[in-house]
Amino acid sequence: MQRTISLRLDANGEQDAILTATLAASRACFNAVATHGWENNEKNGVELHRATYHILRDQHPTLPSQLVISARMKATEALKSAFVRRRNGKKVSAPHAVRGSVRYDARSHRMEPDAGMVGLSTTAGRIKFPFVAHDHAAKWLERATGFDSADLVRRPSGWWLNVVVTIDVPDIAPIGKVVGVDLGINRPAVTSEAIFLGKRRWKETDQRYFRLNRGLQSKGTKSAKRHLRKLRTRRTRFRKDCDHVLSKRIVESVAPGSVIVVENLTNIRIRTKQLSSVAASNGDGITRGASPSFGPLSDAA
Repeated sequence: MQRTISLRLDANGEQDAILTATLAASRACFNAVATHGWENNEKNGVELHRATYHILRDQHPTLPSQLVISARMKATEALKSAFVRRRNGKKVSAPHAVRGSVRYDARSHRMEPDAGMVGLSTTAGRIKFPFVAHDHAAKWLERATGFDSADLVRRPSGWWLNVVVTIDVPDIAPIGKVVGVDLGINRPAVTSEAIFLGKRRWKETDQRYFRLNRGLQSKGTKSAKRHLRKLRTRRTRFRKDCDHVLSKRIVESVAPGSVIVVENLTNIRIRTKQLSSVAASNGDGITRGASPSFGPLSDAA
């Protein structure tokens, strides 16, 4: 099993400047590859590598070659996603990173959890950074048996490294029990065993954030924009916490070895609008069949 944990890097002033330069160079490589692929309708990683690698190496000589390749790989993934959306008739433009991140693989970073250090390839060579792990991350770090990729990001609170760790899990024998989970609106989730999960106040809190965000956008003052940046981070943290709590509650509500089946959310927004209009025309005020697998649960949710 793999989990992603966030580690805060304790970088001094000089190291902060080095990481900033590394992120800027990696972001520039990503945007260059994405622009070339978009203009030439190219999404093949090999062709993009041939067309951009040597040019980018000349433009960014201090950026390690592995990070140039990682930026190209990220741009390739973004291009493939953009082309799929365009093919499906959705509005899309060329991928472009404003903040960006630096992706590290096993050859460009090295974790030393016992020493509390991580070595990263940068524009100034390989540098070791001390990191701080909060209690949740430290728990998974102690159980880690291997380390995969990592992404370096810059947040208002500093530099963070999102590391993918491999965790050994015990073998659990299946018991043949299947539990369906329907995601609702007033109640976040309900199982086929009629167990309601999540808090009703989550919807009210999220709507309050939405109204506050809309009001600040309409003002457009410097103070409002500054408040918007703080609000965006706060709302993102709130939603992540709700998702984490809900997923944990769903797993805890079933016996070990059970199979959890979640409703199909593909095109859920389109289907919900269509079904709502049908229900209104019938005059019963109930949207039925919103979940293809567990239709009756949608009324209870």
